[in-house]
Parts: sequence; C-alpha cells; structure tokens
Amino acid sequence: MAVAPGSAIVRPVGDGNTRKQGDKREQRPGDHTLRIPSIIVFMHRAILGLALSVWPLAADVNEDLLTAARQGNLEQVKALLDKGAQIETKTRHGITPLFFAARNGHAEVVTYLLSKGAKADVTDTFYGMSAVGSAMEKGDMAIIRALIQGGAKDPSLLSMALRSKDTELLKLILESGPQPAMQLNGALITAEQQGLSEAAALLKAKGAAVPKLEEALLQSYAGKYDMDGTAWTVVYKEGKLSATGPQTFPLTALDEKTFQVGTFSGVNFVFQNEGGKVTGFSFRQGARVMNAKRAE
Repeated sequence: MAVAPGSAIVRPVGDGNTRKQGDKREQRPGDHTLRIPSIIVFMHRAILGLALSVWPLAADVNEDLLTAARQGNLEQVKALLDKGAQIETKTRHGITPLFFAARNGHAEVVTYLLSKGAKADVTDTFYGMSAVGSAMEKGDMAIIRALIQGGAKDPSLLSMALRSKDTELLKLILESGPQPAMQLNGALITAEQQGLSEAAALLKAKGAAVPKLEEALLQSYAGKYDMDGTAWTVVYKEGKLSATGPQTFPLTALDEKTFQVGTFSGVNFVFQNEGGKVTGFSFRQGARVMNAKRAE
C-alpha cells in the first residue's frame, strides 16, 4: 500500500494468533506497535486542532464581513465589526466591504460603514473600477452622493454626471473639492458638444477652459503611428486634429499634450515628446493604457 510522505503509520502486529515471520517475541492479544514519529505527529495534530477550535482565525471574521457587506446584512456587519473584523479588509483584488455594499446597492450598509470610518475612495485592482464608479453604473443616487460626500474620487465622475444630465449631482461633485484642470476642461468640452449650457456655466465657474494651442505644435502631432500592429493616422486640418484607426475621432486639446477622443470624457490621447521630437502617444481610458510609436 502506498503511503504519502510524512503520514503517520499504525501497524497492527497481531491478534494473539499470528506472529510476524522471524519474530521471536510472543505477541499478546491486542498488542500493536505504534512508531514514535507517528506519536509526535498525532500529538501535534491534536494540539493544533484544539488551538484552532479555541482561537478562530481573524481572517474568518474578515471573510464573514466581506460576505455580509456583499449581501447587505447590516446587523451582521455591525456584529462582525464589534467582534474585531477589520473595516478595510480586502479581497486579493482590493475590494473592501464598502465596495461590495456600494456595488450591490446596499445603501444602509454603505452609510453605516462610512460612519465607522471606512474609506470611500477605493478602487479594485483587477478592473480599475472605483466604488463610486460601480455605484454610478447601477444608478443608485443615494449611494453615489454618500460616497462623494465621503471623499470618493474617480476621473470619470464629471463625465458620468454629464451623461446622466443631473445638474445637482454635478454641483455636488464640483463642491466636494478641487478637480484636476484637465478633467474640468474635458467635461466642459463634453458639455458644450452636448448643448448642456447650465453644466458648461458651472464648469467655467470652477475654472474650466478649452486651451488654444499654437498651430506649429498641433502640426507636430500629425503623422502615422503603430499601436501593436494597429495603424493610426493623426491629421491636422483647419486648426484641428483628428485621429483615424479602426474609426475616426476628432481630438480636442485638454492641455499641450493631452487630447480628448471624440465626445468621450476620460478617454484621451497623450502625446510623447523626446528631444523636441514627437515619438508616440498613449491611449488612456481609466486605468487602461495602450502605447503607440511613431511610424515615420
């Protein structure tokens, strides 16, 4: 019989009527031989089992908290936190109890976790999705507002507010703290393209503006590029840039190097310049980045 390495082996020697060949010793009924290493292994396992039964692993409590938050069980969340579960415990992809609750639409759990100090600004490391971005996909305004008031940030927040045409939400975002100039400028471009005059006025009041770049700089970006086998051509015509790859999109300047792609706020081309020469660009959409090299 094959035995796994390190396994304890219990060998019955006899029942009083049999004798191992060559063994001169008399065997008494019920007499068995247990190897010494097996005794040590047995005792070690017994002690370990007792320890685990008396002192539950903290990880179990944290796993239970993640499950309770995901399911929206507020009373269980409270009880587990009282038992010492860590409010910022995470899955291997960085998802916290707050993130689970926000993603699954459990407003009461979100509010409670925030009141206990949970971080609102959290992003998973697999998809690059933020908790507030996840809530925006669900359209749960109570959770979205709670997260923004709690300090949640997301590069696409402004574009989400414009997409929903929710002026009050836009005001909340703008009043929650300073927004990066590039994001403000991108949101202004989108608002003007969509004819959202009130939103455009709010953005301008916070400093949003469409940069005016010199013609020579714009012309320097025109040319052919290669993105892992996909050809892109950037064209300068009548004071404007456009990019043609699988589709054609206008490029609108957010700053000297960064251009919004079409009407997609948060989707950008960022040109690279080395030694006064344009060498390529990166396509950026949230956490996703793809690089292209100049082919000329």
